[in-house]
Amino acid sequence: MTTDRYGRGGSELHLFELASRLAARGHTIAAILSPREDLRWLHDGLAAAGVNVHAVPDGGGSVLGSARRFLTLVKTI
Repeated sequence: MTTDRYGRGGSELHLFELASRLAARGHTIAAILSPREDLRWLHDGLAAAGVNVHAVPDGGGSVLGSARRFLTLVKTI
C-alpha cells in the first residue's frame, strides 16, 4: 500500500483503516510512505497496528527524481 498525498486526507485515513484491519486479521501488510513529518501520525499508527512501514523519499517532481524513487520502491519490496 502506498500514498503520495500530504497530511491527513481521505486516502490516508482509508489506507490506515484498511491496512490496520487487515493486519489485525493476521495478514502481512507493508506500507510505503514518504518520510515527511506531516505523515508521522500515519507512520506511527500503522507501525503500532503491526504494519511494516517503509519510508521512501519523494522524487522531487523531476523525471530523474521519479526514476530514483521508483528504483528505491523496487528495492524496498
